[in-house]
Amino acid sequence: MSHSTSPATGRAPIANGAPNASRTVSAVPVEESWMCNSCRCLNLAHRDECSSCGRANPRPKQATVSTRSKDLLKCSDEEILGYMFERGQPFFARCYSEAGLMFSQGRIYTDADTPKRILNAFKQRGEERLMRLVKVLANSETFLEVATHSNSNYGLQTLVEATLKIREATELAAAQGQTVLCWFRSAHDGRDPHAVLLYAALPNAAELSKHEQGNFVVQKLANHAEPQELVNLCGAIFPQGPSLVLDHKGVFVMRHLLTMLKKVCSDGLHRFDACELADGLCWHFMEAPEKLKFCLHNTVASQVLAAAVALGLPQYGALQLGSQVASSAMRLLSSKNGIACVLSMLEMESIDVMCNELVRDLVCTIAMKLQGSLYGLLMKITSQDDRAPTLVRKLIERLAAEHEDSWLDAICQELVNYGDTISENQEALDVLKDALCFNVQQDETVVDHITQLRQIVPSKDVMRSLEEDVCNRRDSNPDPPEPRYYAPSFITPSMKYMLARGQMPPGPPPPPPRAGESAAGLVEAAGTFGTPITGSGNRRGSQQGGRSAQLRNNINTRFDESYFAEGLFDPAAPVQVAVDTASDTDGWGVSSGDPWANVSTGEDWLSSAGWSA
Repeated sequence: MSHSTSPATGRAPIANGAPNASRTVSAVPVEESWMCNSCRCLNLAHRDECSSCGRANPRPKQATVSTRSKDLLKCSDEEILGYMFERGQPFFARCYSEAGLMFSQGRIYTDADTPKRILNAFKQRGEERLMRLVKVLANSETFLEVATHSNSNYGLQTLVEATLKIREATELAAAQGQTVLCWFRSAHDGRDPHAVLLYAALPNAAELSKHEQGNFVVQKLANHAEPQELVNLCGAIFPQGPSLVLDHKGVFVMRHLLTMLKKVCSDGLHRFDACELADGLCWHFMEAPEKLKFCLHNTVASQVLAAAVALGLPQYGALQLGSQVASSAMRLLSSKNGIACVLSMLEMESIDVMCNELVRDLVCTIAMKLQGSLYGLLMKITSQDDRAPTLVRKLIERLAAEHEDSWLDAICQELVNYGDTISENQEALDVLKDALCFNVQQDETVVDHITQLRQIVPSKDVMRSLEEDVCNRRDSNPDPPEPRYYAPSFITPSMKYMLARGQMPPGPPPPPPRAGESAAGLVEAAGTFGTPITGSGNRRGSQQGGRSAQLRNNINTRFDESYFAEGLFDPAAPVQVAVDTASDTDGWGVSSGDPWANVSTGEDWLSSAGWSA
């Protein structure tokens, strides 16, 4: 038996202080509530025992018999909401059990037989009371009120999990040729209970994303959404994306939505929708430069930025923003915590081959901008950040994964030139060894580098150990995999010097020929997703790109010095240490030594810098 709560979203902690007053809460006077003498839990007046520990009401002389019906089908909407605001929602145990779900302490528990039990319950109309609860929450204002309450928020997350299990049961019934919940779908525009809750959240999705408890409901809905539902949810939230990344809750919601978009909408009809949503988010960032500056220097917000660029490729907005960030890699390393953004860019992965080829070009752009400074980063001379050696290692690993052997050769040569100093630093020496051991490099190239090191490294013992380690690791390496792309990146190590001399760099290589098409002359260029353009094909993408460019041609997408000005940051603040930001836990994913630790939200950071959110 496994609990169905998703660990990615978690459950919001109970907020301190009383919730906002509402029309349903005010229906129960505060003076009629009673407090348990044992666990100090506050109970509503109609309860004869404590909802937490089960102790009896200490004031039996007062009439505490509930005037509300014990049958959910006979309760009014206000009465149902009153039960929803109770801690643990014990009154709803009957609703879940009759629907075939095990319910205890405010949560449902499932196993492999849960869908079958739900279908058996449907045969006895056991879902009616649970559907009554869903119907009450179908109103967007009611949904907002319940999702932002410290107690009912838990109950709403449990209900979302229950509707997901009902969806799985209906899919099982459809596979068996059965039809269930027709009466509910006909009353709610063909939507099942899970879809009803999701679309009830859409009008206030951006507000919920920033709420202390409501953000967990949004993430829970995104976890279980169908592709079209997820596209609609992101479409309601992404226009407010630049403001959400300034919020310590909203930034995690944005990162989670982009992750789910990449996972759920990776192919099929919704690939273009996901690409347009991410591209639109990139444009929203460029339209708000003061918020974009914050993203460039915040750990989690920079992950949102990189994810939007990777998912939005090959659209113009994503390519423009990604190119600007990659071209500013060296200046970001000179700014406080800008290294976090560069690390996020090095971890980008798109969802198809053609877009990954563009991501590879962005990685090569970062390598070109850092070219000549890698030794200083590795030895913490150029940057005092403890993550600088990790940055060099990640860059080498990514270039090796992309089969950019020319870049690996150039980086190894740059490090070999400082072999005498690197040999005295074990961390730097390990990075050099790893660079020499990648199997995408030819043996002759590695031998040349080792021969040069023999003339530079003063310690024979260190050199002997290095040679043995490199030789043993290369001998045990498997054969290199096939290249991921038709040709290597046109951004080569020599391009930096060609640009410095004013020479025209070579253009990107043509796309690979398709069998039976190149000879007939049918293929003019690669389409948006690698599909051939044959005259009138792909009009939607070309027209959309042109219209988008016309509407946004007045946006300045170049990063000036204000993006990296020293006055934006406290030079005495400690450098942010490396932290684990993979989880969706509370906070900004930062440590106590983070220069942003004294800033509660992104809005505070903007106001301290003289901007407005």
